[in-house]
Amino acid sequence: MKHSRYNININYKSINYLYNLLTNSIISISESLQYKIDNKEFELIETSQLNKLIELGFILNDDKSEIELLKYLHNSVKYDYHQRSFIVYPTLKCNLDCPYCFEKIDRKGMNLKQLSVLRDFLINQAEENKLTFFHVRWSGGEPLLLWNYINKTNELLREICNKKETKFTTSLCTNGTLIKTEKIAKEIYKSEFEKITISIDGDKQTNNQRRYYKGNRGAYDDILRGVNNLSAFQKVILRVNIDKFNIPHFEDLLKDLENSLKYKSNISLYIKPVTAAWGCDYDDSLYKDSDFYKVETSLIELALKYNFNVEIHPGFKHHTRCIIYQVGSFLIDPELHLYKCPLHMGTKSERVGYINENSEAIIDNQIASINFTNLSPFENTECLKCKVLPLCNGKCSEKWKQLNCEENQGCIPEKETIIEKIKNFIIPIYIDNV
Repeated sequence: MKHSRYNININYKSINYLYNLLTNSIISISESLQYKIDNKEFELIETSQLNKLIELGFILNDDKSEIELLKYLHNSVKYDYHQRSFIVYPTLKCNLDCPYCFEKIDRKGMNLKQLSVLRDFLINQAEENKLTFFHVRWSGGEPLLLWNYINKTNELLREICNKKETKFTTSLCTNGTLIKTEKIAKEIYKSEFEKITISIDGDKQTNNQRRYYKGNRGAYDDILRGVNNLSAFQKVILRVNIDKFNIPHFEDLLKDLENSLKYKSNISLYIKPVTAAWGCDYDDSLYKDSDFYKVETSLIELALKYNFNVEIHPGFKHHTRCIIYQVGSFLIDPELHLYKCPLHMGTKSERVGYINENSEAIIDNQIASINFTNLSPFENTECLKCKVLPLCNGKCSEKWKQLNCEENQGCIPEKETIIEKIKNFIIPIYIDNV
């Protein structure tokens, strides 16, 4: 017998806990039991206790390979034609005029014909394929500029999927400024988004220097109005974009939020470094992943100081890092081009296909599409050695290449901060539920 390579020992308020990143199991244990597990004295563990530890994945038989299990789970998703995920950018137009956004990209949006083709494409995916899982994430630009279209499309897809017993989920990324009233917030709530992420760039002064309308009127107050309207009905993820310019003002943002949020218990922070995408390059204002790990712990400490929950990487049970690995899953841009990676959006030479006028997916770069799908975290020695592999399902291969394949690039922050996050955001929930 052996203990899992993905066990993490944590002491929280003088109690020992054991957490397993592969099975997402957590237990409180005595020091003596912890010692027996760590030192492989399994024969000294009482039988019923040992069986429970095996059941939860903390201990396994010598002939069991966790890497092979992860590989199997990964491949079972990536080559499963019955699971489809689409990240849809129906428009790159936005009601804001932020100077850093899509600087090298035309702010195009789908015309009525393209919107009709897109809707028929998504409906055909739901109707014609024997799907077990179907996910659509709406992004942009500002997707709520097309709220009526998105709402109606979600309604149609959910109705079809319910009839076919397909699990349908949908998510939304928005700047939040168009959630102006309780009525709009209720409509969004009724659309049953699994996750809604609203982005912000710092405290009022910092945000308004970076995110504003034409004419330079800052968007901060409108963003918080949207957060408050929506969080009255549901959970909201507030994505805080961090770079070297705004990080000194992170605590100022928390102070502002402490005074401004009406439904704080429904808000969790997603602290995320700004990434070079859409043809933009890394510059001195952006954190490389390996550098962001070093500062995220201090940001978590500040969040805890103001009693905010912090989101953990959403990789549990997904088994693939993103749709780049999943056959039949794509990003769709406003011109109905198909891509496999968000970092390639806007670079037409990187597209793998398109949706034609008959709402059919045409893959005209088959080799590129296959090569993306065939990428494997199990061919990267750094990933194979990593404690958080079951959570991230492999580093972001494209960001890793973008940053010259340096160690720790393309990795999730939890590679360094997982203990802090388990201690502060998982164990308290476990205690409440015991």
